[in-house]
Amino acid sequence: MLRREKGVTLIELLIAMVISALLVAAMYSFFMTQQRTYAVQDNVADMQQNARMALLTLVHNVRMAGYGVPKFCALAPVNSTTGADGIFVSDPDRIQTLPASEVFYAELNSDASQGATSITVTVTDIDGDGNDDFAANGAFIISDGTNTEGIVISNNYSAGSTTITFRSGYILQHSYSATNTRVVPAIFYNVDPTSHELRENGQPLALNIEDLQVSYQDNNGNWYCYDATHSAPPTDISSIRVVEVNVVARAAVEDAKESNFRQPPLEDHTTSLNGPDGYRRRTLTTRVHVRNLGF
Repeated sequence: MLRREKGVTLIELLIAMVISALLVAAMYSFFMTQQRTYAVQDNVADMQQNARMALLTLVHNVRMAGYGVPKFCALAPVNSTTGADGIFVSDPDRIQTLPASEVFYAELNSDASQGATSITVTVTDIDGDGNDDFAANGAFIISDGTNTEGIVISNNYSAGSTTITFRSGYILQHSYSATNTRVVPAIFYNVDPTSHELRENGQPLALNIEDLQVSYQDNNGNWYCYDATHSAPPTDISSIRVVEVNVVARAAVEDAKESNFRQPPLEDHTTSLNGPDGYRRRTLTTRVHVRNLGF
């Protein structure tokens, strides 16, 4: 007696192949979704870590601004309504232990005219610890109590020289008299718009930082560089009590599937400066009470 061989029909085989293909497609889709989620979370974590590190360093030095130096030399705002802000803060690490009532600074050897590209100071070791307090590629704040500005020092500066040459592009915006002008070493924070780095005296401090916005509140509660109607920087530095710092970090890698992210407009910016694009962004904001001003 003939018996039929057991097996599957062509239709059954096709059905099995279709089901297998659907399962593989579902697994692949699940894997790709998880992979994308992981990549996004990894980028966001790195971005937030960069922003926190940048903000912590800024907050520490802004809080210490004015330590051991005249109050009107504590800060020098650099405000921009078309790009990232910058800020010069007096360098607390340059001043060693000192009596509470004493302040240190250098004076001008001679008057300095508006437009000058160098100054000559009386001393470079302002706290008398045996170390030069001005350095190549460093910075300083110059002020007569009415006008205050920050300058970046040339990379050709020789330690101990009383003639301080400015980095290319920097000139004095005001004239200063040798009789009442003070000069102190400083730290300059700014964002490089090309490399998207937050820099400290020209050296990378944090990566993938797109914007830095800084505003100031004085002892009467008035805000400066805060919004479109209060965009002017403060002139009386000694009256500053609070500094608001905003750091915008962006992802290192652009999202291939999203293209509607924008840089948020902050402080005196009324519109987004970058985007739409595929870069996710995070903004961290804090207000710092400047300890050495107001006492």
